[in-house]
Amino acid sequence: MEIENWAARQGEKFADVQIDPEEIEEALRSVKRQAQDDSLQISAPIIDGYELGQLAVSTRFVPGFAIVELGGEIDVYTSPFLREALADLVMQGQYRHIIDFSRLDFLDSTGLNVIVADLKAVRKHGGQVLLVCHNVRSQEILKILRITNLVNIFPVYGTVDEAVAAGSET
Repeated sequence: MEIENWAARQGEKFADVQIDPEEIEEALRSVKRQAQDDSLQISAPIIDGYELGQLAVSTRFVPGFAIVELGGEIDVYTSPFLREALADLVMQGQYRHIIDFSRLDFLDSTGLNVIVADLKAVRKHGGQVLLVCHNVRSQEILKILRITNLVNIFPVYGTVDEAVAAGSET
């Protein structure tokens, strides 16, 4: 019903659109069934690491830092899972993050927005976000960070050890 009202408000461009509310309801039921499928479980604790769709997120801790290792792709479909993982860290009181892009194959603007949102969240607590790009695979990510000028906002290091050392000095 809500979709029909929205279409009606859009004027003549939707005048020929026929909307069957039953089809919409069936589509919603189908999506809900898929979301309940075991392959889409997102309740695994972040510290144990978990893999969702095309994105692998694994977190480990060293003194003073949560190291978030990413693999696969961060796009419009997977970025909510990364957002949740980083928000979980903040809720756990972890305000110093090192995000390792070494195994990441793809990063789009939604992923960049998640990283920027994480920086804003940790800065509220005096925290920081450091990035690691050190191999051929992550050089494409580094290129994106340069094009978007985010290298001037995020410190970028060649290794996790370099990031830990530099972050410990601040």
